[in-house]
Amino acid sequence: MKWKRSTSAKQPAGLSETEEYVYWFEHLLSSGDDDQVGKLKAFKQKIMSMPEEMRDPILEKDTDFARFLKARQWEEDKALDMYINTVRWRKEFGTDQIFKTFSFPEKKEVLKIFPQYYLRTDKFGRPIYINEVGKINVDQLLTVTTVERMIQFHVYEWEKLIREMYPKCSSHVGHPIFQSFSIIDLKGLSYKQFNKTTRSFLKQITKIDQEYYPEHLGQMFIINAPKIFSMIWSVVKLWLDKRTLAKIKVYGSDYHDKLFNFVDPRDLPEHIGGMLDSEEAMFSNSNIWDTEAMKEALPKQDSSKPERTRSGTDYYDAEQEFQDCEDENGK
Repeated sequence: MKWKRSTSAKQPAGLSETEEYVYWFEHLLSSGDDDQVGKLKAFKQKIMSMPEEMRDPILEKDTDFARFLKARQWEEDKALDMYINTVRWRKEFGTDQIFKTFSFPEKKEVLKIFPQYYLRTDKFGRPIYINEVGKINVDQLLTVTTVERMIQFHVYEWEKLIREMYPKCSSHVGHPIFQSFSIIDLKGLSYKQFNKTTRSFLKQITKIDQEYYPEHLGQMFIINAPKIFSMIWSVVKLWLDKRTLAKIKVYGSDYHDKLFNFVDPRDLPEHIGGMLDSEEAMFSNSNIWDTEAMKEALPKQDSSKPERTRSGTDYYDAEQEFQDCEDENGK
Protein backbone atom coordinates (compact mmCIF):
# COMPACT_ATOMS: atom_id res chain seq x y z
CA MET A 1 0.00 0.00 0.00
CA LYS A 2 1.11 3.57 -0.60
CA TRP A 3 1.07 5.75 2.48
CA LYS A 4 -1.49 8.55 2.31
CA ARG A 5 -1.73 11.63 4.44
CA SER A 6 -4.63 11.25 6.79
CA THR A 7 -6.52 13.36 9.29
CA SER A 8 -7.21 10.27 11.38
CA ALA A 9 -5.58 10.18 14.80
CA LYS A 10 -5.57 6.39 14.79
CA GLN A 11 -2.40 4.55 13.81
CA PRO A 12 -3.07 1.97 11.05
CA ALA A 13 -2.11 -1.59 11.97
CA GLY A 14 0.91 -3.37 10.54
CA LEU A 15 2.99 -0.36 9.57
CA SER A 16 6.52 -0.83 8.29
CA GLU A 17 9.30 1.11 10.03
CA THR A 18 9.25 3.77 7.30
CA GLU A 19 5.47 4.13 7.48
CA GLU A 20 5.62 4.30 11.25
CA TYR A 21 7.96 7.28 10.96
CA VAL A 22 5.44 9.00 8.69
CA TYR A 23 2.70 8.29 11.23
CA TRP A 24 4.74 9.64 14.12
CA PHE A 25 5.74 12.70 12.13
CA GLU A 26 2.14 13.56 11.27
CA HIS A 27 0.30 12.67 14.44
CA LEU A 28 2.69 13.05 17.35
CA LEU A 29 1.59 16.60 18.11
CA SER A 30 -2.00 16.29 16.90
CA SER A 31 -4.99 16.63 19.19
CA GLY A 32 -7.63 13.96 19.61
CA ASP A 33 -8.38 10.91 21.70
CA ASP A 34 -5.51 8.79 20.40
CA ASP A 35 -4.02 6.67 23.19
CA GLN A 36 -0.45 7.82 22.56
CA VAL A 37 -1.44 11.49 22.46
CA GLY A 38 -3.14 11.04 25.84
CA LYS A 39 -0.07 9.35 27.28
CA LEU A 40 2.11 12.14 25.93
CA LYS A 41 -0.02 14.82 27.62
CA ALA A 42 -0.04 12.96 30.94
CA PHE A 43 3.72 12.38 30.82
CA LYS A 44 4.39 16.04 30.00
CA GLN A 45 2.19 17.17 32.88
CA LYS A 46 3.97 14.86 35.31
CA ILE A 47 7.43 16.11 34.30
CA MET A 48 6.46 19.78 34.28
CA SER A 49 5.11 19.40 37.83
CA MET A 50 8.50 18.17 39.05
CA PRO A 51 10.92 20.58 40.81
CA GLU A 52 13.05 22.60 38.37
CA GLU A 53 16.27 20.98 39.58
CA MET A 54 14.95 17.59 38.40
CA ARG A 55 14.21 18.87 34.88
CA ASP A 56 16.22 20.09 31.90
CA PRO A 57 14.75 22.84 29.66
CA ILE A 58 16.56 21.33 26.66
CA LEU A 59 14.33 18.26 27.02
CA GLU A 60 10.94 19.94 27.40
CA LYS A 61 9.55 19.87 23.86
CA ASP A 62 6.69 17.49 23.09
CA THR A 63 8.98 15.55 20.77
CA ASP A 64 11.43 15.09 23.67
CA PHE A 65 8.76 13.74 25.99
CA ALA A 66 7.63 11.40 23.22
CA ARG A 67 11.18 10.11 22.74
CA PHE A 68 11.32 8.73 26.27
CA LEU A 69 7.85 7.21 26.02
CA LYS A 70 8.60 5.68 22.65
CA ALA A 71 11.96 4.32 23.84
CA ARG A 72 10.19 2.57 26.73
CA GLN A 73 7.23 1.23 24.73
CA TRP A 74 4.98 4.02 26.06
CA GLU A 75 5.22 2.75 29.64
CA GLU A 76 5.12 5.90 31.73
CA ASP A 77 7.03 4.69 34.81
CA LYS A 78 9.93 3.35 32.74
CA ALA A 79 9.97 6.48 30.57
CA LEU A 80 10.02 8.67 33.69
CA ASP A 81 13.00 6.74 35.10
CA MET A 82 14.79 7.20 31.78
CA TYR A 83 14.08 10.94 31.78
CA ILE A 84 15.28 11.36 35.39
CA ASN A 85 18.46 9.34 34.71
CA THR A 86 19.12 11.42 31.58
CA VAL A 87 18.76 14.72 33.44
CA ARG A 88 21.08 13.44 36.18
CA TRP A 89 23.66 12.32 33.62
CA ARG A 90 23.47 15.63 31.72
CA LYS A 91 24.24 17.56 34.91
CA GLU A 92 27.06 15.24 35.94
CA PHE A 93 28.60 15.18 32.45
CA GLY A 94 28.13 18.94 32.03
CA THR A 95 26.36 18.97 28.66
CA ASP A 96 25.46 22.69 28.89
CA GLN A 97 29.05 23.64 29.58
CA ILE A 98 30.38 21.36 26.84
CA PHE A 99 28.06 22.94 24.28
CA LYS A 100 29.02 26.46 25.32
CA THR A 101 32.77 26.12 25.82
CA PHE A 102 34.11 22.85 24.39
CA SER A 103 37.09 23.43 22.10
CA PHE A 104 38.45 20.69 19.84
CA PRO A 105 41.49 22.10 18.00
CA GLU A 106 42.60 18.60 17.04
CA LYS A 107 39.36 18.04 15.09
CA LYS A 108 40.95 18.16 11.63
CA GLU A 109 43.58 15.56 12.57
CA VAL A 110 40.96 13.40 14.29
CA LEU A 111 38.63 13.45 11.27
CA LYS A 112 41.46 12.38 8.97
CA ILE A 113 41.88 9.26 11.10
CA PHE A 114 38.22 8.71 11.95
CA PRO A 115 35.90 10.71 9.61
CA GLN A 116 32.53 11.50 11.24
CA TYR A 117 30.45 14.53 10.35
CA TYR A 118 26.99 15.92 9.51
CA LEU A 119 26.33 16.85 5.91
CA ARG A 120 23.22 18.34 4.25
CA THR A 121 19.82 16.58 4.63
CA ASP A 122 17.90 13.58 3.32
CA LYS A 123 14.56 13.72 1.47
CA PHE A 124 12.67 14.09 4.75
CA GLY A 125 14.80 17.11 5.60
CA ARG A 126 16.67 15.19 8.31
CA PRO A 127 20.38 15.98 8.81
CA ILE A 128 22.68 13.29 7.42
CA TYR A 129 25.35 11.87 9.70
CA ILE A 130 28.28 10.12 7.97
CA ASN A 131 30.65 7.91 9.96
CA GLU A 132 33.51 6.17 8.16
CA VAL A 133 34.21 3.67 10.90
CA GLY A 134 36.05 1.43 8.41
CA LYS A 135 38.97 3.87 8.64
CA ILE A 136 39.18 3.93 12.43
CA ASN A 137 42.55 3.34 14.01
CA VAL A 138 42.21 3.96 17.73
CA ASP A 139 45.92 3.57 18.43
CA GLN A 140 46.68 6.29 15.89
CA LEU A 141 43.76 8.34 17.17
CA LEU A 142 45.26 8.33 20.65
CA THR A 143 48.39 10.03 19.33
CA VAL A 144 46.38 13.19 18.57
CA THR A 145 43.65 13.09 21.26
CA THR A 146 42.27 11.01 24.14
CA VAL A 147 39.26 8.73 24.53
CA GLU A 148 37.84 11.18 27.08
CA ARG A 149 38.04 14.08 24.60
CA MET A 150 36.55 11.93 21.82
CA ILE A 151 33.57 11.19 24.06
CA GLN A 152 33.24 14.89 24.90
CA PHE A 153 33.35 15.71 21.18
CA HIS A 154 30.69 13.06 20.58
CA VAL A 155 28.42 14.68 23.19
CA TYR A 156 29.15 18.16 21.81
CA GLU A 157 27.99 16.99 18.37
CA TRP A 158 24.79 15.61 19.94
CA GLU A 159 24.10 18.94 21.65
CA LYS A 160 24.75 20.86 18.45
CA LEU A 161 22.32 18.55 16.64
CA ILE A 162 19.42 19.06 19.04
CA ARG A 163 20.03 22.75 19.80
CA GLU A 164 21.02 24.06 16.36
CA MET A 165 20.59 21.61 13.49
CA TYR A 166 17.07 20.39 14.19
CA PRO A 167 15.59 23.91 14.60
CA LYS A 168 17.33 25.22 11.46
CA CYS A 169 16.40 22.17 9.38
CA SER A 170 12.80 22.47 10.63
CA SER A 171 12.66 26.13 9.68
CA HIS A 172 14.12 25.38 6.26
CA VAL A 173 11.66 22.65 5.22
CA GLY A 174 8.63 24.00 7.07
CA HIS A 175 7.86 20.98 9.25
CA PRO A 176 9.35 19.58 12.47
CA ILE A 177 12.64 17.74 12.13
CA PHE A 178 13.60 15.68 15.17
CA GLN A 179 15.52 12.68 13.81
CA SER A 180 18.61 12.12 11.67
CA PHE A 181 19.66 9.84 8.83
CA SER A 182 22.93 7.95 9.41
CA ILE A 183 25.35 6.40 6.94
CA ILE A 184 28.01 4.12 8.42
CA ASP A 185 30.72 3.32 5.86
CA LEU A 186 32.68 0.13 6.64
CA LYS A 187 35.01 0.25 3.65
CA GLY A 188 38.47 -0.85 4.78
CA LEU A 189 37.26 -2.44 8.01
CA SER A 190 39.31 -5.34 9.33
CA TYR A 191 38.86 -7.46 12.43
CA LYS A 192 42.27 -6.24 13.65
CA GLN A 193 40.82 -2.74 14.04
CA PHE A 194 38.13 -4.05 16.36
CA ASN A 195 40.50 -4.51 19.30
CA LYS A 196 39.79 -4.13 23.02
CA THR A 197 40.33 -0.34 23.00
CA THR A 198 38.08 0.15 19.99
CA ARG A 199 35.34 -2.06 21.45
CA SER A 200 35.47 -0.15 24.75
CA PHE A 201 35.25 3.23 22.99
CA LEU A 202 32.36 2.18 20.73
CA LYS A 203 30.52 0.62 23.65
CA GLN A 204 30.78 3.84 25.66
CA ILE A 205 29.37 6.04 22.93
CA THR A 206 26.66 3.48 22.08
CA LYS A 207 25.54 3.55 25.71
CA ILE A 208 25.38 7.35 25.66
CA ASP A 209 23.40 7.33 22.42
CA GLN A 210 20.81 4.80 23.59
CA GLU A 211 20.34 5.82 27.21
CA TYR A 212 20.59 9.61 27.00
CA TYR A 213 19.67 10.51 23.40
CA PRO A 214 16.80 8.10 22.64
CA GLU A 215 14.83 7.94 19.40
CA HIS A 216 16.94 10.37 17.41
CA LEU A 217 17.75 7.82 14.73
CA GLY A 218 15.31 7.87 11.85
CA GLN A 219 17.16 5.43 9.60
CA MET A 220 20.66 3.98 9.32
CA PHE A 221 22.42 2.57 6.27
CA ILE A 222 25.51 0.47 6.97
CA ILE A 223 27.35 0.25 3.65
CA ASN A 224 30.38 -1.57 2.22
CA ALA A 225 30.04 -4.27 4.87
CA PRO A 226 32.85 -6.86 4.42
CA LYS A 227 32.42 -10.56 5.19
CA ILE A 228 34.14 -10.21 8.54
CA PHE A 229 31.46 -7.72 9.61
CA SER A 230 29.10 -10.57 10.46
CA MET A 231 31.38 -11.47 13.41
CA ILE A 232 31.67 -7.86 14.55
CA TRP A 233 27.94 -7.27 14.10
CA SER A 234 27.14 -10.26 16.29
CA VAL A 235 28.84 -8.36 19.13
CA VAL A 236 27.67 -4.82 18.34
CA LYS A 237 23.99 -5.70 17.98
CA LEU A 238 23.98 -7.01 21.55
CA TRP A 239 24.43 -3.40 22.64
CA LEU A 240 21.39 -2.22 20.63
CA ASP A 241 17.72 -2.48 21.48
CA LYS A 242 15.21 -4.05 19.08
CA ARG A 243 13.71 -0.73 18.01
CA THR A 244 17.13 0.57 16.97
CA LEU A 245 17.99 -2.64 15.14
CA ALA A 246 14.77 -2.37 13.13
CA LYS A 247 15.94 0.97 11.70
CA ILE A 248 19.28 -0.38 10.45
CA LYS A 249 19.85 -1.76 6.95
CA VAL A 250 23.15 -3.49 6.14
CA TYR A 251 24.53 -3.57 2.57
CA GLY A 252 27.72 -4.55 0.80
CA SER A 253 28.86 -2.45 -2.15
CA ASP A 254 25.46 -2.60 -3.92
CA TYR A 255 23.78 0.07 -1.81
CA HIS A 256 23.59 3.05 -4.18
CA ASP A 257 20.08 2.66 -5.62
CA LYS A 258 18.56 2.02 -2.20
CA LEU A 259 20.48 4.88 -0.59
CA PHE A 260 19.39 7.28 -3.33
CA ASN A 261 15.76 6.51 -2.46
CA PHE A 262 16.44 8.39 0.77
CA VAL A 263 19.16 10.89 -0.16
CA ASP A 264 19.79 12.92 -3.30
CA PRO A 265 23.32 12.18 -4.63
CA ARG A 266 23.88 15.94 -4.83
CA ASP A 267 23.92 15.90 -1.04
CA LEU A 268 26.49 13.12 -0.67
CA PRO A 269 30.30 12.93 -0.99
CA GLU A 270 31.86 11.31 -4.06
CA HIS A 271 33.37 8.35 -2.23
CA ILE A 272 29.91 6.97 -1.43
CA GLY A 273 28.42 7.77 -4.82
CA GLY A 274 27.53 11.42 -4.44
CA MET A 275 28.58 14.61 -6.23
CA LEU A 276 30.37 16.53 -3.46
CA ASP A 277 34.14 16.55 -3.10
CA SER A 278 34.80 14.14 -0.22
CA GLU A 279 37.34 16.21 1.71
CA GLU A 280 35.44 19.46 1.25
CA ALA A 281 32.25 17.72 2.40
CA MET A 282 33.93 16.61 5.63
CA PHE A 283 35.13 20.08 6.61
CA SER A 284 32.52 22.24 4.89
CA ASN A 285 29.89 24.48 6.47
CA SER A 286 27.72 24.15 3.37
CA ASN A 287 24.69 22.80 5.20
CA ILE A 288 21.05 23.69 5.68
CA TRP A 289 21.88 24.91 9.20
CA ASP A 290 24.53 27.24 7.72
CA THR A 291 22.22 28.88 5.20
CA GLU A 292 24.52 31.51 3.71
CA ALA A 293 27.37 29.06 3.24
CA MET A 294 24.91 26.62 1.71
CA LYS A 295 23.88 29.14 -0.96
CA GLU A 296 27.50 29.58 -2.00
CA ALA A 297 28.33 25.85 -2.00
CA LEU A 298 25.32 24.36 -3.81
CA PRO A 299 26.47 22.48 -6.92
CA LYS A 300 25.59 24.13 -10.22
CA GLN A 301 22.46 22.72 -11.81
CA ASP A 302 22.67 20.76 -15.05
CA SER A 303 20.60 22.85 -17.46
CA SER A 304 19.41 19.67 -19.21
CA LYS A 305 17.69 18.51 -16.01
CA PRO A 306 14.83 20.13 -14.10
CA GLU A 307 16.04 22.23 -11.20
CA ARG A 308 15.65 20.62 -7.81
CA THR A 309 14.43 22.88 -5.04
CA ARG A 310 14.10 22.09 -1.37
CA SER A 311 10.70 22.86 0.10
CA GLY A 312 8.09 21.58 2.48
CA THR A 313 6.94 19.26 -0.31
CA ASP A 314 10.23 17.32 -0.39
CA TYR A 315 8.91 15.12 2.41
CA TYR A 316 5.83 14.08 0.48
CA ASP A 317 7.62 13.91 -2.88
CA ALA A 318 9.69 11.11 -1.37
CA GLU A 319 6.66 8.93 -0.54
CA GLN A 320 6.65 6.83 -3.70
CA GLU A 321 10.42 6.39 -3.61
CA PHE A 322 10.12 5.11 -0.04
CA GLN A 323 7.34 2.73 -1.05
CA ASP A 324 9.41 1.45 -3.99
CA CYS A 325 12.30 0.83 -1.62
CA GLU A 326 10.02 -1.09 0.76
CA ASP A 327 8.61 -3.15 -2.14
CA GLU A 328 12.10 -4.09 -3.32
CA ASN A 329 12.86 -5.39 0.15
CA GLY A 330 9.70 -7.44 0.19
CA LYS A 331 7.97 -5.39 2.88
